[in-house]
Amino acid sequence: MVEATLQIRQYSNNKVTIDATEITGEGAPTFPRIIVPLKMKLSPLGDENQKKEFVILGIASALFIQDTQQKITVSSSPTYPYRVSNNYEITSRLEFGLSPDRLQIVEAQRGGGDLNLRFDLWFTLGLFDSVQVNDGANQRTLKFLSDIEYSAVQLSNVKIPQSHWVKNILPHLGSTQYFLVEVPKGDKAIAKSWQYVERAEEAFGRWDTKGVLSNCREVGKVLDTTVKGQYGEGFTYKERWGRAFKVFTHLCSLGLHLEDKSQEEAFSGQEVKITRADAELVLVLTKALMKFAEELMKERG
Repeated sequence: MVEATLQIRQYSNNKVTIDATEITGEGAPTFPRIIVPLKMKLSPLGDENQKKEFVILGIASALFIQDTQQKITVSSSPTYPYRVSNNYEITSRLEFGLSPDRLQIVEAQRGGGDLNLRFDLWFTLGLFDSVQVNDGANQRTLKFLSDIEYSAVQLSNVKIPQSHWVKNILPHLGSTQYFLVEVPKGDKAIAKSWQYVERAEEAFGRWDTKGVLSNCREVGKVLDTTVKGQYGEGFTYKERWGRAFKVFTHLCSLGLHLEDKSQEEAFSGQEVKITRADAELVLVLTKALMKFAEELMKERG
């Protein structure tokens, strides 16, 4: 949860908050957008003896990738006036439309991990003053809008966890190409393998299928060496690990044999290729193989 101050002149008693785990997606396929609940803790300005009411007339907002400072989209949601005469909390709904091209940029920056965002907000505020009016025998107070103020707020490092983004947001933006496999990172060998996985995911984002396969092959080499070092030539390495690793290496090695396969009479030259679908399959299997290797090492103690 990220909180920032809504500064109004010299007063700093109003706060705005975004909880990354409450961000959702909706609208696919016709109007995909990210929905961001903006929580506001609002109080009149000044102290108890001299409160000054105000009204939020509008909220404009822009969404950025935190690490690159790249602007992705702006909020298209209308804001209704919020008049603040007492202490209260309210949630405003910010909507950020995402075209397929923009979503692809976001995914390339995310690189398969958490998504770190920045929100820039601009508040249009109206300040009230009051005047005493004699109405015959009675005197009453009239409040009127006397001034317009503007206040900018920035909420940085709003980090959406990978699991939340993939499970709860991406499907509602029209993306069905991601399958989440949780990969343990605690073991030293797994950590080394994860470096290659990150490179493979970066290659996947660039549509570099050969880059995906080559980095996944490196993962396999590290894992095979590690499992063999733990178990030697016994049943676990030869059969349990060996059968899984054989399937993995068979798929990963296809990119190395395309030229030879294109010369075979059984295949036409045009069909001998690997595509993004092949790369995605290998990437998912690589993560599953890492999970399997970690479990085998835990069994060894």
